[in-house]
Amino acid sequence: MNSVKNGKKKDIKIILLGILVGLVVCGAGIYGVVSSRIASHEYKNSTDIREVSAVVGYCREVVNKDKDEDGYHRERELREYRVKVTFEIDGETYQDRDTVYCWNDEEINTGDEIDVEVYRTSKGKYKIVPDRDPLEFLFCCAAIILGAGFAAIFIAEMFKKEPENGEESEKKKNKDKNRNR
Repeated sequence: MNSVKNGKKKDIKIILLGILVGLVVCGAGIYGVVSSRIASHEYKNSTDIREVSAVVGYCREVVNKDKDEDGYHRERELREYRVKVTFEIDGETYQDRDTVYCWNDEEINTGDEIDVEVYRTSKGKYKIVPDRDPLEFLFCCAAIILGAGFAAIFIAEMFKKEPENGEESEKKKNKDKNRNR
């Protein structure tokens, strides 16, 4: 009897963990959709969009490789860098992140100056233009659906009625009787 209670406690912990994971994934998807929509709306309604010179404070190259016809890896013609930049507008300094692309013969390092497009938000601050990646938006939408579905499955499992030992044996007897007929 005590082992049955321990088994149910473990099941409840697993179910609650599953619900929590589903809700976190769903929440991350909602946050991604909402934040990208807000940034896109702010950019479209901005009164000041300009290109400024920014200093790279941090730089990391993202390695992208493709396979050629023979199945061997070859580097792409464009290199992708994730950078943190600092730029100044009207005497105020701003920091932001961006993704920068350049050709294979070019390289970006910490301390380099690059041109970035920025816009003024409704609060008067400047930000780098948001990436308009439809694939990222699609992933956020998929995360909402998958997270909600995952949580719903575990919620349904939590409220599923467990058959008692007597009821279970009755059902088995009835099935056996129906098969013998």
